[in-house]
Amino acid sequence: MSKLKLIILGALCAPSILLAQSKNRITIQTSLIHCFFDNSPLMNLKYPSKDIKPLKGILLSSVGLCYSRNIKPDFQLSFEAMYFYVGYRKAIIEEINGQAISRGYLTFNLTADKFINFSKKNYFTYGAGLGYRHGDESIGVAYGEIAPGINEVLVELCKRRDLGITGFAGYEYRPYSFLSLFAKIDFLGMIYINDKIARNRLRDYYGISKYPSHFDLSLKLGIGFNF
Repeated sequence: MSKLKLIILGALCAPSILLAQSKNRITIQTSLIHCFFDNSPLMNLKYPSKDIKPLKGILLSSVGLCYSRNIKPDFQLSFEAMYFYVGYRKAIIEEINGQAISRGYLTFNLTADKFINFSKKNYFTYGAGLGYRHGDESIGVAYGEIAPGINEVLVELCKRRDLGITGFAGYEYRPYSFLSLFAKIDFLGMIYINDKIARNRLRDYYGISKYPSHFDLSLKLGIGFNF
């Protein structure tokens, strides 16, 4: 009888033990806010195709996945891939020279993450690492009327094949051992800009020095599954 009790107790405890030993995490995340320090809108709201996207594209313009592996209970390595696309309708309508009118990126980050637990379910997280950005951004450099009521914008295209340093700080809540919810402020600063031709042309010919953009400050929200 005692052996039977031990078997039943072991069966009941096994799931909890396995979850407590979870070393992997898959996270689905979105960046609700992006600040490029160039007067572009912070949220993904003002672009021509917003009316045909679910939720008007507020979330679906910036989505990604992250895989994390625990090295220690309070330390993990993470690799994330984020997709971002937005077009700025306001810049086109108001014919703002020297302003980004669209951006499209894939951003990959490799980070080392630390945890400080406030309680069993609440954590402060922070970390840093390397980032790579692949894509392009279009800058409106001149506007003109090609026909009555029809305007045209001259665009300078900056290709992004850039390397940077990323850092973040945030809050994580674990209602269950297999589930994590988080919000974090993420900062990416470029240390290598690949498209020097576009950068020099914008600066020397058009007098625009803020592009290609060097910084990206974002607010990320996500849900993670631990296993």
